[in-house]
Amino acid sequence: MAKAMAQLEQQLGHPPSEEEVAAALGWDLREYQEALRDTGGQLLYLEDLSADNASFAGTYLRDEGEDLPTLLGAARFQRDLNEAISKLPEREKLVLALYYQEDLTLKEIGQVIDLTESRVSQILRQAVLRLRGSLVDWQEQA
Repeated sequence: MAKAMAQLEQQLGHPPSEEEVAAALGWDLREYQEALRDTGGQLLYLEDLSADNASFAGTYLRDEGEDLPTLLGAARFQRDLNEAISKLPEREKLVLALYYQEDLTLKEIGQVIDLTESRVSQILRQAVLRLRGSLVDWQEQA
């Protein structure tokens, strides 16, 4: 799903809607939203960024002598992450901010923006998938 989102964003020049991603995958909207829900509870952990995780930025950065604290503080990674976040749809940016910056629960976020907890969870997962897709260059360098 992350690859489809990244490819669509390049083609369309804007973050794709859920409907556009679903269509690209050959799914209807319900199938897409179920797939988001079925991705499980794991969102994004610091371990995903560690030098020991070959699926992310590890090898390339380790070869340059950078450890995890250096990676997380690196201006280039923060720049790329900030840029990726800035390209997210407004609703996804809001949910990310409420979840990660304000430490609200999914239920609390739902109350704030008048959505069900399940829908907030889907939006959060979709935002994380978009971010992973946007940061694919970091993964490829590993």
